[in-house]
Amino acid sequence: MAQFIITPENALIDELLEIKLTGCVPAQNVIIRAESYDEEMNRFTAFGEFITNAEGSIRLASQKPQTGSYDIIDGMGLFWSMAFDDPKINTFYHKTGASPVKVTLSAEINDNIIAQTLVERRYSANNINEVEISEDGLVGTLYHPVGDDTYPGVIILGGSDGGKLDNAAALLASHGYSAMALAYFGIENLPKSLINIPLEYFEKAIHCLQQQPNTDPDNIGIIGYSRGAELALQLGSIFPAIKAVIAGAPSNVRHAGLDNYMPVQASAWSYQDESLPYMKVKNNFLTSAGFFSKFLTRRPISNLPLFSRMMDDWEQAEAASIPVENINGAVLLISGGDDQLWPSGLYAKMIMARLSETHHPFAYHHLNYSNAGHFMSFPYAFPNMPPEILMTSGPVTMTFGGSQITNNRAAEDSWRKILEFFSTYLQRHC
Repeated sequence: MAQFIITPENALIDELLEIKLTGCVPAQNVIIRAESYDEEMNRFTAFGEFITNAEGSIRLASQKPQTGSYDIIDGMGLFWSMAFDDPKINTFYHKTGASPVKVTLSAEINDNIIAQTLVERRYSANNINEVEISEDGLVGTLYHPVGDDTYPGVIILGGSDGGKLDNAAALLASHGYSAMALAYFGIENLPKSLINIPLEYFEKAIHCLQQQPNTDPDNIGIIGYSRGAELALQLGSIFPAIKAVIAGAPSNVRHAGLDNYMPVQASAWSYQDESLPYMKVKNNFLTSAGFFSKFLTRRPISNLPLFSRMMDDWEQAEAASIPVENINGAVLLISGGDDQLWPSGLYAKMIMARLSETHHPFAYHHLNYSNAGHFMSFPYAFPNMPPEILMTSGPVTMTFGGSQITNNRAAEDSWRKILEFFSTYLQRHC
């Protein structure tokens, strides 16, 4: 009888699985499918057609599919190559909660299912506590290992979609951190839009995290992505309690506020009752013509030209620059060379140059993945999960760059280096 053997059976989402199908006859064509539903009940699928070996088995880690949704030898290929069920629509695999990702694997011969199993990929280890944070106007969730030890604290920030990233906080806590998924707009009693968010809100969150019994108050880090990276860098430049900053797809300048993802002529951030200077959006004929041309031809639209041209206004860019040299700790920047949302690689280079020119006394590193897109690292991308590349909204499809394989490779590599960075610059004191 055919059956799947999955090792390990109980694994975190960043662990590699050994997937083997046994009990078939030799030299037999078998289609193996993967199926998963995201939090919005969107169905994602992948498949590969394999030929069984002399023992009547298939081992995904050592066999390339004859055809399928991926075309290399990769034991986790069925996971990262999953795509939305309707090929005419592009959407992300929506997942921010900390519950496990469930993937059904099935094996078929001549349209008949011969074996099937359910794989649960967990964000949270068995020894992780979850604590809701709601005092003093804060909206967040704290995840930390059980017991009396103290752990470095990390605040995890979302981007322009608002809300909070419980899945990321749970996974980081599973690696020995006191991790707070912090929301700052677009949820519960917080502001609806990303407009004039007071940075004092995050100062309260830092103090709250420091006061948690399982958190080492002297070892606080922060990680954000895209607009959250912009925020993480400026928080690090203002609040000296932050000793390590990770900024994925970062910006070296403050950008305009957003209302329902659309830029407005208002600052995204305020501090001490003053709106902070920002880059004003200035469409020109070339930008508008390019957008309209791609709209008519139904080609994916990139925001990269719009943001790139904004940097030509040096006076405005200088006023909106984030003083990263004031960060009281180490900095890690992560960017994709094919980022089609904004030029995060250029932004990161400018941040690195500024840190070098000001003789920043702490370590600073830049990871650039040349063929990866905008969403290619934690806390928005996880190893061996469907990458975020294209998004369709009505008649418009936006591209964020990269490909399934390049974004997944970047997510795998950068996640290891994120853990190494925090381990090095946030020292645990029990």
